[in-house]
Amino acid sequence: MRTDGLRASARRMLSIIETLVLPPTCGGCGRRGAWFCAACEEHVRREPTPRCSRCDAPLAVPALRCQGCSAWPPELVLVRAPYVFDGPVRAALHRAKYRGEHARARELGRRLAAFAESEFAPVLRGADLVVPIPLHPSRRRERGFNQSELLAAPVADALGLALVRDLERARSTRPQVGLGREARSRNLSGAFRWSGRRLDGAIVLVVDDVVTTGATLGEAARTLASAGAAGVIGLALAREP
Repeated sequence: MRTDGLRASARRMLSIIETLVLPPTCGGCGRRGAWFCAACEEHVRREPTPRCSRCDAPLAVPALRCQGCSAWPPELVLVRAPYVFDGPVRAALHRAKYRGEHARARELGRRLAAFAESEFAPVLRGADLVVPIPLHPSRRRERGFNQSELLAAPVADALGLALVRDLERARSTRPQVGLGREARSRNLSGAFRWSGRRLDGAIVLVVDDVVTTGATLGEAARTLASAGAAGVIGLALAREP
């Protein structure tokens, strides 16, 4: 617990320093003064449309389960993502992910945490720990950080849950961009391993940056279930349109 507290304090201090040295700029258009300017902020919101209650996909009419998530493993109970991966959200996440803008990633994480504390709160009352989707060590060395971990940290802090980093990449996989649903599943089969203690019936909240077909979260859910988890809830910043 003391270690988690020190890490949280260090993250807050680093965020203050970065904000003082590098003032916020809009993630959508680059205008100085805020993480999203007033014009771009209009496009950073959760649309009030009917959705699938399991995977959160927008639908013509509400449904308990849609075609998109019907093949998900049962261990992946449900997934939520507050934003569409498009426009200012896409641009901001790319800046955080590929330019190493950690303060921007933490701001996106705070927005994700606010969603988790509000609309998603009733579902998360039973969650026991937060786990970020990991990068393979070679990819992490190349990038210098894991964007999912930067997003997950504010979520864990807001919910008062431990951020556990014991989900690991067992092997390097090719990027998922451009792959179809079946190819994504094959690409990620056996990609993760759990190095921590047995989960013994825990409900795990897994955080990723973007959800497309659910293949990554589904494979993570299988791995966590093999380690004893009773169920997995997925939370991503955005979903593909």
